[in-house]
Amino acid sequence: MSSDDTNAVQPGADRSNVPSVPADRGPGQVESGGLVDKRSVVVAALPLKKKARAALEALLGERFLLRDIRDTVYNADIVLAPAVSPQTITALKEAFPSARVIVVELEDWNFGITLGGPVTRARRAGADDYVTASSLERLSGYLHRAAADEQTDPAAAEGPASELGESTMNDLVIKELGAAVARRASPVERPRFSH
Repeated sequence: MSSDDTNAVQPGADRSNVPSVPADRGPGQVESGGLVDKRSVVVAALPLKKKARAALEALLGERFLLRDIRDTVYNADIVLAPAVSPQTITALKEAFPSARVIVVELEDWNFGITLGGPVTRARRAGADDYVTASSLERLSGYLHRAAADEQTDPAAAEGPASELGESTMNDLVIKELGAAVARRASPVERPRFSH
């Protein structure tokens, strides 16, 4: 059994409730019992409270299936992660090889979320924007667009907030990721529509 087998099951385990992903379907299109779930699976490796997670799920709507990293998830299309170390990002990519890992710095005062990182700190210190560019050409293109759109971002003027340190966030994500991988490897009965 290869490590990229999306339907890997321990030898001798009951496969009756394990969804299959035919070769002509993407990871978000799982067929089980004649039903096809075409929603994109989003795994949140963010420390969100239940109320915040429910709000995000409602905002994402029917197109997405939001799962917590602590859930047993076999396939994901997107993994949302806080600003963590490169080693933690690598571990997330290895756990969810077909997923896009998106690093999120998020502050939502309504839900008590303060998941800042280096970009948030730079913005609070007075930086007007933060750009990652893969080439000088792309940086030039960004600057041309920015010059044409002279609007400022009011979020840059917000005051300080408490943040989890990078090593604390790494430890939290790695801990939950380890538990999630262990749950996937256990021969317990899998939920009917899990990915």
